[in-house]
Amino acid sequence: MASFVGGRDWFSERGEEVGVLEKQDCGPFSGDFFMPQILGSGVAAFDADGDGRVDLFFPNCGGQTGQPNRLFLQKNPDRFQLAPAGNGLDLSGYCTGVAIGDVNRDGKPDVLVSEYSGIQLFLNAGGGQFRLSSSPSHSQNPDWATSCAIGDLDGDGLPDLVVVNYVAFDPAWHCTGASGLGEFCPPSAFPGRMTRVFKNLGSNPGGEPGFLDITASSGLADLPGPGLGVVIADFGGSNLPDILVANDGKPNHLWMNQGGFHFSEQALPRGLAYGGSGRAQAGMGIALGDFFGKGRLDVFMTHLAEETHGLWVQGEGGRFRERGAQLGVTRSHWRGTGFGTVALDFNLDGRLDLALANGSVAAENQPNHSRIAAPGEKWMAGYSQKNQLFQGQINGPFEDISPQVGSLCDLPGIHRGMASADLNADGKPDLIVTRLGQRPLVLYNKSENNGTALEFHDKNGHRCTGPIRLVLPDGRERILSPGGSFQSSSEALVFVAPDVDLGINQAEVSVIWPGGEKEQFTLAKGKPRQVLRFGKGKWLTPGKGQGAKP
Repeated sequence: MASFVGGRDWFSERGEEVGVLEKQDCGPFSGDFFMPQILGSGVAAFDADGDGRVDLFFPNCGGQTGQPNRLFLQKNPDRFQLAPAGNGLDLSGYCTGVAIGDVNRDGKPDVLVSEYSGIQLFLNAGGGQFRLSSSPSHSQNPDWATSCAIGDLDGDGLPDLVVVNYVAFDPAWHCTGASGLGEFCPPSAFPGRMTRVFKNLGSNPGGEPGFLDITASSGLADLPGPGLGVVIADFGGSNLPDILVANDGKPNHLWMNQGGFHFSEQALPRGLAYGGSGRAQAGMGIALGDFFGKGRLDVFMTHLAEETHGLWVQGEGGRFRERGAQLGVTRSHWRGTGFGTVALDFNLDGRLDLALANGSVAAENQPNHSRIAAPGEKWMAGYSQKNQLFQGQINGPFEDISPQVGSLCDLPGIHRGMASADLNADGKPDLIVTRLGQRPLVLYNKSENNGTALEFHDKNGHRCTGPIRLVLPDGRERILSPGGSFQSSSEALVFVAPDVDLGINQAEVSVIWPGGEKEQFTLAKGKPRQVLRFGKGKWLTPGKGQGAKP
């Protein structure tokens, strides 16, 4: 089933060809080492205008005088156009992360943008137009927000907001590297900030929703960050959505859902607080997957180049063990500081692969680095790194195949956000990667194997963003969860490789919905895009039916 013989590249980079040309603005370098500048911003892939084609949204972090956020609409197959000015999303600021979800239950995806000192929620007005919501207000999250996620945390059918905050950065505080030259400050220089949770109070479909900050009563205020990555998923088998936060240089936080919007922090007893060395590492991006076909959710997390990336394998009782060294993610052709990351079966051989977006945060840690004191884009050379791709193996460790995937891995850059999507509706996972000061990478999958992309719809026909688990005929799982990667939001799809994941002509798969309801659906092998709708399958959960949620 090898789909890339003779070392052929896995992707075709077509950003310029398809019209995604604008550079990602992180502001001019003035020598003051403004910390938000080096962390950059992410990307979201979703159908913004309701025409059935996936569009791309890029926040910009160049400040109020910088370039506005960019929304690219895919008006024709394989051709994007910059949305006209005045679309509602095209604001300037220190924008960092983005999450997608239908917060007012009108069937249209809304956009949550995190910022350095604020958040903004934009409601989808249709046709590629958005309007700013009054709730939550910009001032309700005054901290430096990084990654964010939208998901129903209490089972009432209304998506809630999770906003991860980083540190209380003081621009007047100057840091230096070992040589005494100026450098971006490490997170340890400033106090961490708490992850905030906003409960959705509801609205009429398409109306103005209300949100209540319940961070204190939920328990999340008890332990601050510095947080960079977040994902919502069921980590304990309770069918309740939990929250995993990747912290930068501090123990990670796993907030286990106790029901009623109460959470208990359990990263230490469940094994996710520290890396394999027993020390806290610089957690940035998160990717989830059933990496070894055991029907359990495992966790991959990116770290600094001088550390090792972490891969936690879930065992009995919802407990995890870090086994990155044994499973190959520490054996690589080169080292990088990882940010965005996704776990997908790119070559459609039935095994999950790992893609990493790399870029340093400290020039002095770079081999053969070149320190540029003058303003301008040349300063970026000292922080540029090459991306990586690890191929999943049958009953074996991951293998670093980065040298043969030049489209993703050849060119150094300050890569930050990474999102997946089915850009051309062929059922195969594609990638979008942001680069500070450069145009994004838009990578189309070149696998010769067949792929199928699955959408999940609720009983009203509206698209679900998870958490959802798809159980394949042999018990392996594919996972759809809000959040993940770094400051980015992937298209809400689950990808399967029908030639190896399904039967000869069709196959029965099971879907575990966010509330724990379980249905069986029959997939046809020849269709690259399919929709699985709640209530339209065969119920495997007693007593559930059309009146259930979602």
